[in-house]
Amino acid sequence: MPPFLVNSMKIKILHQYHNNMLDTYRALAQGNDVEFLSHRISKLIPGISNRAPLMWGRPAFMYQPRSLWSLLKGADVVVLKHINNPLNILPLLFAPILGYRPVVIVQRISHRSFPGYRVLWQLMITWLNVLRADVICVTSPSYQHLKPRIRRISYLPAAIDAARFELAAFPPQETLRVLTVGKWQPRKQLPTLLQAIGLLKNKYPKLQLQLTIIANQTSHPTSKREYELAQQLVDSLQLRDSIQIIADVGYEDMAALYATSHLFILPARHEPLGYAVVEAMAAGLPVIVSEDAGAASYVRRGETGYLSSASSPEDIVASIERFLVDGLVNWPLLEEMGHRGRADVFRGHSAVRWVEYLEKVTK
Repeated sequence: MPPFLVNSMKIKILHQYHNNMLDTYRALAQGNDVEFLSHRISKLIPGISNRAPLMWGRPAFMYQPRSLWSLLKGADVVVLKHINNPLNILPLLFAPILGYRPVVIVQRISHRSFPGYRVLWQLMITWLNVLRADVICVTSPSYQHLKPRIRRISYLPAAIDAARFELAAFPPQETLRVLTVGKWQPRKQLPTLLQAIGLLKNKYPKLQLQLTIIANQTSHPTSKREYELAQQLVDSLQLRDSIQIIADVGYEDMAALYATSHLFILPARHEPLGYAVVEAMAAGLPVIVSEDAGAASYVRRGETGYLSSASSPEDIVASIERFLVDGLVNWPLLEEMGHRGRADVFRGHSAVRWVEYLEKVTK
């Protein structure tokens, strides 16, 4: 990706590193001085330095002011995440003094329940407007929700380098290969998806279907329970020959897994975004997405995929059945929808737009 900026910017990224924003980070690093202020970044991003501000509290609840001040000095842009994150208070307070432009990324609006939250929410909105800070919404529902409240707000869909993803092939085959990506957490609803696969195989005995789950366990106790529940379901539903569970897949290796699949399903509830949906569409896969996931706003219902309430296995089954005719796979429909989705990603999800936007707000 060649440099495309006239003037180099000093950009400080002050939020937790996310692999799914890799292409955005790479684009920002082209021709700019970019520093990630986090304890962990990916080795896949050349040209971005890394330092982390000192924190107060265990668990950490606030940046140490002197440490943060020294790291933010000289910045043109400081990129933050989430309006309702208390950690953003200090960098927003420092902005008018140090002279940088704060830019806040918003995915799905998810209000919190701790004491005084509503007061904090209103204070953050007011302060963003006083500072004339820029807010980037990556989903259209969050943009529509915040537009009446925030002066400087823009909608920029989640960015990706779609050219990294090989187009999936759809010759008529015996087996429909379904892919999902997530973590072993209750809200990801991976056991619910397994139950849906069990229902499908019972309802359509001739349907050849293979589900691949790419998921890691987290340190939370519920993660182990979700994984164990999934293994029990695989055995009780007699799905051992139809389910493949893979962990620890490198981010750069994901493109090959999308390319060998035919359908992507995101059953997660209350998902802030669901970046894997964009990646799957970039590979030319039609998608089935939980209707309350942030990435649901990228799906054109009946054109590039379908939305599901995903509140039960039956809901997911009903969505998958839209790709079947008399219990057999409608391969032309899968391919047609997948190609439309890939075109949407190439047209609307370029990381170049993010860099051009930051250049514009710093002028």
